[in-house]
Amino acid sequence: MTDNNRQLSVNVKTTGLTRYILLLSLLLSTGLGTSLSYAATPGDREYQIKLAFLTNFISYTQWPNHTEKLNQFNFCTSSDRFKELATPHIQSKNSAQRNFVLLKVKPGEELQCDLLFVLTEDADIWQPYLAESKPGSILLVGERRGFASSAGIINFFLAGNKVRFEINLDHLESSGLKISSRLLRLAKLIRSGENSDD
Repeated sequence: MTDNNRQLSVNVKTTGLTRYILLLSLLLSTGLGTSLSYAATPGDREYQIKLAFLTNFISYTQWPNHTEKLNQFNFCTSSDRFKELATPHIQSKNSAQRNFVLLKVKPGEELQCDLLFVLTEDADIWQPYLAESKPGSILLVGERRGFASSAGIINFFLAGNKVRFEINLDHLESSGLKISSRLLRLAKLIRSGENSDD
């Protein structure tokens, strides 16, 4: 392990309890944790939680063309189902200062995305495409084991029936994106070729 890697590991190390408290405060800090609909099905509730995380990821990530993102942000997904679920929440975030656009995209299209969320059912198509095309400064988020290791930057996984996430530091560095140290402290940190989503 290099000195830089060792220093990063020390800086972001937290206990399980501390990480849980930080995760909870992250959701509640913007009111997202209290906006989840508990009348939804268990599957929908999981995706509402993930949507809350995704919205927070945007707040704690800086894009190279940062000033442009202040005006319009393209939130992309691989799934019509997730787009339908996410639309009311994303539209509620629009303001005079920033417009969020929710897009359903397919592999092979010219991706005009700032964030792309790939669902499990679409990962077989998207993972090899993203690994080969390396689309640049797009925050690539998935939910299937191995997604962050092979192609993505952030990957959701379940631990004790709770939604957690990991961040691939190699892919983050090569993307040109910068993620706040506060968000890094909440994540499991991996390098390419590693899997920690278990």
